[in-house]
Amino acid sequence: MELLFKRDIKLVILVVSVFLGVGSAIIGTKIKGEYLIYTLFLALILSVIILGIIKSMKTHGYLDILSPYVFFPMMYLVIYGVGPHKALGISEEIGALALQIIGGGFLAFLLGALLMSAILLKKSNETKVIIKEVTPDFEKRLSRISKIAFLIGTVAMLMFYVNARGIPILMSDLENSRVTALSGNGISYYLSMLIMISVWVYFLKEKKTSSKLLFLGIGMAFLLSTGWRNTAVALLLVCVLMYHYQRPIPFRKLAITGITIVIVIAVTGLFRIYSSDLQTYELMQMMMKGNYVQAFFAYLYNYPVVFTDNLLLVLNGFSDPNMYLHGRSFFWNFGLIIPGVNLEAFDFYLKDYLRVGFAGGGLPPTLLGDFYLNFGYTGVYIGMVMMGLLWTYLHYIFMMNKRNITGLTALIILYYLSVSIRGGIENITLITTWLLLSLYGLLFFSRINSFR
Repeated sequence: MELLFKRDIKLVILVVSVFLGVGSAIIGTKIKGEYLIYTLFLALILSVIILGIIKSMKTHGYLDILSPYVFFPMMYLVIYGVGPHKALGISEEIGALALQIIGGGFLAFLLGALLMSAILLKKSNETKVIIKEVTPDFEKRLSRISKIAFLIGTVAMLMFYVNARGIPILMSDLENSRVTALSGNGISYYLSMLIMISVWVYFLKEKKTSSKLLFLGIGMAFLLSTGWRNTAVALLLVCVLMYHYQRPIPFRKLAITGITIVIVIAVTGLFRIYSSDLQTYELMQMMMKGNYVQAFFAYLYNYPVVFTDNLLLVLNGFSDPNMYLHGRSFFWNFGLIIPGVNLEAFDFYLKDYLRVGFAGGGLPPTLLGDFYLNFGYTGVYIGMVMMGLLWTYLHYIFMMNKRNITGLTALIILYYLSVSIRGGIENITLITTWLLLSLYGLLFFSRINSFR
């Protein structure tokens, strides 16, 4: 463990030094202005990812995906990598603003990760690390938790269908049907998420791969039927990560799995547009002409570009410090579950506040935008340092507890922190809190039953 953290620090310092120093001199002869900074930003983040992969392969013998120098930078690159290029094409001033926030935010994250690595390095030197495994008795409790969670989740899903007057994914106008289905249906929707808990706990205790895949397929089918893919993607990715850290997947197969997941996400996104008959969408026009391949690649480009557009909208919409929310957005969505409180989800509120019109869901501010609309530029950089600290600590906890509930808890939080890069903190606080409360509530219930 000591070697792990020492290499983390050395590699990141090396990367930052090389690409901010030598890289500027070499690339600067070919690229001018803000495009030079953009190129260096891409070079820096790609180098962190590549060296993070190499380091984990040498240290562990397999890819440590959740390393703060692999998964977070990859997600950050997906969400923010393309957008600044479009912004620079609009104007250098807008592009410079995007790069200032996005590039500075990433460097702040690295600073936080390095600080926590140093703290954990000292801790690992002073204490003996004991990796906890699941005992046979605890496996029985996990089996009980999985069964109860699946039963509750299935009943709740059936209630969701009844209240929605059908299965949203089978309805003709999927985009609007899935939004309408949530109206007054929040309790059954959130209870149906216990299916996720059921499958994750099953993966924790089950040894047979075929049984895991079958149960995962059933869970994903249920979750996708709501018309919302976010829960199904969460279920799938957390399961893949759990399996990988129990039985490491070879790098080539892992890359194929990642590409497959990206393709599935893109195809389901296009299906949502096509089934909703959104005639004004450019992608819809491509598909109506039979240009499905072109629509696929256009979707892959447009999907991340939208998030930088959202970030810029937030920067303009909250330019006055008097407009800052001072942390209110982080807990906004908890108001959705308070009886008698008439409140819409924060991304829908933000969509109306910024006067942006489009079909379907709300407007996610992204992680950087969420920090900004609450605390301004200072909030962005301090928030990203804290994100680096938290991510690195949770990664450490997970690596010490890969086969127990503590590790699953850390993994759930890490996954949703990666989701927050796209949607913002307020986008994950309610669902993460609900999932963890459900998990530990079921754990407590199983403990009571075990004493009877």
